[in-house]
Amino acid sequence: MSSRELYHGTSGDNILSIIRTGLIEPGADNTIYFSLWTWDSVLMYGADSTRAASFAIKVQAEIPDNVLSRNIPTPGNPGTLVLLTSQAIFAKVLELHVRKGRAPDFEFHHIIGDVAVLHYLQKT
Repeated sequence: MSSRELYHGTSGDNILSIIRTGLIEPGADNTIYFSLWTWDSVLMYGADSTRAASFAIKVQAEIPDNVLSRNIPTPGNPGTLVLLTSQAIFAKVLELHVRKGRAPDFEFHHIIGDVAVLHYLQKT
């Protein structure tokens, strides 16, 4: 098993679920997408209309040795890591990056620690 710090874009409700369960679930296509290097390249995947914001989390992901992984550049994210798995992987939320508003007047927030992230998302 390898432990890696990675970035993942997803909705606020999914982030709350990750904090509560310690798991990131794969999509219907048995994939989980991450950015290897930057949080801003996954904001588009963390759009949350309920909270009128986009979210990216930094996680400590535990990747089992039997999970297939591919480094495949995607539009806007040259450092994409794709995990091919039908099972959830363990992950701890370390940080939350938030983008609110409309271009060019975006407002950014950076929250550190899973407890602080939990409180932030529960009040928004």
